[in-house]
Amino acid sequence: GRAVQMNHGARVANSEILLFLHADCILPDGAFDLIKKTLKQSEVVLGAFDIRFNSPGTCYRVIERAANLRSRLTSVAYGDQGIFILKEQFFALGGFKEMPLMEDIEFCLRAKKRGKILFLRPPVTVSARRFEKEGLLYSVLRDWALALSYTLLGVSPERLVRYYRDVR
Repeated sequence: GRAVQMNHGARVANSEILLFLHADCILPDGAFDLIKKTLKQSEVVLGAFDIRFNSPGTCYRVIERAANLRSRLTSVAYGDQGIFILKEQFFALGGFKEMPLMEDIEFCLRAKKRGKILFLRPPVTVSARRFEKEGLLYSVLRDWALALSYTLLGVSPERLVRYYRDVR
């Protein structure tokens, strides 16, 4: 799964900073300087970016605002937000738990117990392809239902994976 791949990448990385970003996302200009500056703050354990979809339309703007607000209120980032962390901190936290889904959420839940999680602007540009292919409303409602089932109801990722079909 994705966690195995990301943990392997972290082990072989030559940098003191790790950045985990989905392949269909684009970092904003100046992202690396922002990342370095953010991680110099002693209370910050992890950071990520706000999101902006690469598709026009009011519905996408509403979803972006809701997702960015959710991130700030919960201190939980998803993989498409460009999660960044010092390599030393990543391994002190034990890396990503090897699970079929929700590894980013589970990691952030552990990380926020150790320090602050900051969300940066400008946003990462996220491909809307999956939402366009599956249907915007269906994709958003399904993703939120899965995340809430995991975080609030304690449903296992192994059970939730049945309802998530990766269409990237």
